[in-house]
Amino acid sequence: SLTPPSLLARLISTVRERYGLSEGAECTLEMDPGTFDDDKLRRFVDAGVTRVSLGVQAFDQEVLLAAGRAHGVREVEAALEVLFARSEYAHLSVSIDLISGLPHQRRDVW
Repeated sequence: SLTPPSLLARLISTVRERYGLSEGAECTLEMDPGTFDDDKLRRFVDAGVTRVSLGVQAFDQEVLLAAGRAHGVREVEAALEVLFARSEYAHLSVSIDLISGLPHQRRDVW
C-alpha cells in the first residue's frame, strides 16, 4: 500500500498490454494496516486489484510494538472493517499475514 495507486494502475495496465494478462487474472496487493485507507483501496481496486493480503502480523498491541511494527491493533481493526463491511469490496479475496514467534508473543494469545 506504499505504492501510489496511479503508479500501480500504470503497472497493471502495462503488464496486461505487454504480456497478455487476462482480464480475469488475480492481482494481489500486499497492504500494511498503517498505510491502509478506504480511498487507496478503492483506487487499487479500480486499477485491477482483486485480492488483498493484509500484513497484520499479530492482534496484540504489545507484540506489534516489540516487533517494531508501525501499525497497531486499532489500524488492523479499521482496515478489516473496511475490507469486510463495505459491499463494494465483497468480490475481493482477502488474506491476512500472521507471524508466530514474535517477541512477547504468548501461546495462549496466539
